[in-house]
Amino acid sequence: MMKKFGFTLAEVLITLGIVGVIAAMTIPTFVTNSQNKANAAKLASTISNIENAFGIMMVQEGANTLDETEFYQYLTNKDLEKAESTFGEYLKLQGNGTVTNFYGEDKPFKYIGYSAVPENITLSESIDVYQTKNGALLMFADGFNEITEDVAKKYGISVTKQYFLLRIDVNGKENPNIIGRDVFVFALCEDGALYPFGGKTSSVIQTGNPTSRHYKNSSGSYACIDGKFSAGCTARLIENNFVVDY
Repeated sequence: MMKKFGFTLAEVLITLGIVGVIAAMTIPTFVTNSQNKANAAKLASTISNIENAFGIMMVQEGANTLDETEFYQYLTNKDLEKAESTFGEYLKLQGNGTVTNFYGEDKPFKYIGYSAVPENITLSESIDVYQTKNGALLMFADGFNEITEDVAKKYGISVTKQYFLLRIDVNGKENPNIIGRDVFVFALCEDGALYPFGGKTSSVIQTGNPTSRHYKNSSGSYACIDGKFSAGCTARLIENNFVVDY
């Protein structure tokens, strides 16, 4: 008589339990990694589209600097409709409004460590928000900073003026709404280019010092670590070729 080999019910249940535990441990990490890759790819595409739009805009209008464009004038005068109409000639948009219009609140973001953003950077209703056709939200906030030509030359940067602080939420109001994950922060300067927070150029323009707000400065407020203002992760991500390593 041949013996039949098989698993007992207890063995099957134990095996399924082990598989379930492993899945519970690995699936969230897999999902997070997939989201990070998707958001990083969206950011790269959005940056390229915005900078191309401003570049073409400046050429078409014969503007040497961004503040010579119609869009800049409309934006500074808080004329959202005209700003959207003008910007929309160069970048496909599908609406404008305020932070609460899109998020339903004025403090929608968190830091990398998932701690709530403090009151002092609650997003003002004066911030102009535009949504692109691919769903990204572009938040333009007043944030003028200026350095001298000598300071720019000293640190080898090509710009001297930051006109706006630009937050980009690559997937719109969808979660996680975490700065450094799906929300990234830039200095929009006179050449129409975006300079990431946590990088050398934005640090110099904002403080006159290349390291004070650099993401590699672990004691600085823009270090890309838990407990810090994770907007600095924007530069870290870009310098790492849009690969999330934090």
